[in-house]
Amino acid sequence: MISSLTGVLIVLKRPPGCRRIPAPGLAELLTKGIESARLRFTADASVALRNIEVLWIAYDTPVNANDIGDVDYVLEQIERALDELPRGATVLISSQLPVGSVRRLEAIAEGRFPDKSIGFAYSPENLRLGKALEVFLKPDRIVAGVRSSRDKERLERLFSSITHRIEWMSVESAACFPPFKMFKRGTGSTWLSTPPR
Repeated sequence: MISSLTGVLIVLKRPPGCRRIPAPGLAELLTKGIESARLRFTADASVALRNIEVLWIAYDTPVNANDIGDVDYVLEQIERALDELPRGATVLISSQLPVGSVRRLEAIAEGRFPDKSIGFAYSPENLRLGKALEVFLKPDRIVAGVRSSRDKERLERLFSSITHRIEWMSVESAACFPPFKMFKRGTGSTWLSTPPR
């Protein structure tokens, strides 16, 4: 999905095995965006990513029968998009990923595309089942982790259309805020349902 309002691409794709969850009001909002020509869809990554400033990733991290997240699936999808990103684009990640995932993507981008100057930021999703659209459009606050003033300025423009209460911090600190709990036994990975004190 491409929003012409801000030159932002928002990836809406359900990973294999994830069920569709109803979001009251979403169908009407999508219809309004399409009819006003402010929203369009394409399956062609080169077309979708051609002139964007921000690629907003919001993959639902798939989980297996043991409730263990498939982080590699999400990272692979993001890595595939790096080929098509224009120079200087910002990748905003809102998928549920452990601390260190953004650093891993930065290393990949710097190694494969050193001349593209791709920036990365993290803003944890904070949606509620059955109220996702309402919570997204009227949040108490938005937590955003950035590394550069360029990325902060872009995200401030984007988020200010939703709220002016933005909590700025490092990418790693923002990644400590996801509202879920995931334990991956034997790896030392622990994700908390509340931020550490």
